[in-house]
Amino acid sequence: MITLQVNNISKSYNQQTVFNEVSLFASEKYSLAITGKNGSGKSTLLKIIAKLVTPTVGSVLFFENEFQIFPNKLNSKLSFVAPYLFLYEELTAIEHLTLIQKLKRISNNILAIELLKKFSLIESKHKKVGSFSSGMLQRLKYCIALVSKPKILLLDEPTSNLDHEGEIIIYDLLKAAKKNNTLLIYTTNHKSELKYADDVIDLNKLK
Repeated sequence: MITLQVNNISKSYNQQTVFNEVSLFASEKYSLAITGKNGSGKSTLLKIIAKLVTPTVGSVLFFENEFQIFPNKLNSKLSFVAPYLFLYEELTAIEHLTLIQKLKRISNNILAIELLKKFSLIESKHKKVGSFSSGMLQRLKYCIALVSKPKILLLDEPTSNLDHEGEIIIYDLLKAAKKNNTLLIYTTNHKSELKYADDVIDLNKLK
């Protein structure tokens, strides 16, 4: 059982408070949506949970069966998707997936192909991603995130840059989190996307 404890975290930049004293508890089969106006700190909070940004105050702790998961072990269990994440323009789609599989010590090539098919990228698997549209890049980021079958899935604006077909795939993904025993946390400004969460944190109400 994977669990997350966020303990009274606050974040400030140049003495400007982004958010203050956020606490939460989450576990597998649980989904949390983080919402709020632009500039409220949604992405910052998600990056702190992902261990990409350090909080000014407070702590973020992950546990598996009551034993703490330290950063060097967290990478194999957590995936993060955001429109601003960097991909290597000179690599192809399949090369990205192969690279991630090597880094995370995964040998399931069948899943990589299945994901490329699911996200309508199979015909572009040997194309360099420098030629991809923003929507294709976002689809590939999901393939990269899901190829490791993460127990923890963090999504920043999950349907950003996606067309209607892509949005439907992501909505199905959000709905399937419980069935897949996933701890899901995502940010959104779309009220229609809040229904997929078990709970919602509105950062505007914490200021």
